[in-house]
Amino acid sequence: MSTAAVALPGSAARRRGARARRVLVPVLGMLAVLGYWELHIRLFRVPEFLIPAPSRVVQAMFEEWPALQRNTGATLIESLGGFVLGNGIAILLAVLFVHNKPTERAPGQYGAWTGGGRAERA
Repeated sequence: MSTAAVALPGSAARRRGARARRVLVPVLGMLAVLGYWELHIRLFRVPEFLIPAPSRVVQAMFEEWPALQRNTGATLIESLGGFVLGNGIAILLAVLFVHNKPTERAPGQYGAWTGGGRAERA
């Protein structure tokens, strides 16, 4: 006899149903948000310069596709550069705080100067 687990007849169907729900619920939620957004913009005649309807955003994306392609590289480089720079500064500050006793105590001193985060009683 094999020691492999025997699957119950309905278990595969239940797994497929659970997998479908994990995908369908977020997709339907996003579609509901986009539908509400579109409906709200049209019903209340919100000016496009305030917030465009989702359909207008998609239309503009198709119309401006060449410009979007041209600028994607520069935007990617700038965002990655900012990410690396910010994380580098954060790591350097963390190392400074951990390995230097005066700077390690500095946040505690700041807390003491400001009342330690407690609200003053009247």
